[in-house]
Amino acid sequence: MNLFRNTDEEYDGLPPEPFDQAAHDRALDHAVRFDHVQSLLEEAVAGENVSEAAGHAIAMIRNAAFNRNTSRLNTSERDELLDLLVGAREKIFSCLGDRLGRNSPNPKMQAFASAAFGASCALIVLWAEEDPKSNRSRELCSDLEDYTRWLRNELHNVSIEADIQRRQAARVQLIVDQIKEAANSQRLM
Repeated sequence: MNLFRNTDEEYDGLPPEPFDQAAHDRALDHAVRFDHVQSLLEEAVAGENVSEAAGHAIAMIRNAAFNRNTSRLNTSERDELLDLLVGAREKIFSCLGDRLGRNSPNPKMQAFASAAFGASCALIVLWAEEDPKSNRSRELCSDLEDYTRWLRNELHNVSIEADIQRRQAARVQLIVDQIKEAANSQRLM
């Protein structure tokens, strides 16, 4: 990606004239933000750290969609993120598991989660629009943000629970190892 215009072979290390630092910074910020969301969604599609990766990606999408200071997605970026998010849908719903009633179906919660997922997709589309709030009601925008926040929070809760369980398992293993070591020491005596 060439962020500078009119560069030539005799580059002297200085930005070309005229150089718009603010535009350069916005372009760089956009490239980094897009790349980060893209890589998080790719991670979720691959089934790696789904709750954490998808949760962070959805949070970043939510933050960018209505932020006037965030550069807008172009059509190919929008389509890429939509494809990735849709590709991660089953893994996202799978990691939510019992929250959605996997073992005892809860149609109301499943419908709510589907609406939240749809809202996350809608925010990607809005992130590509110049003025996403201009022809939408305040209530609709609030609903989209809140549905998306709900999904992000549920994914975050799954991630937190996994962290707690991992630490608990490590503590249990430490105790088991100490008991085994003590038992082995007693046998040697």
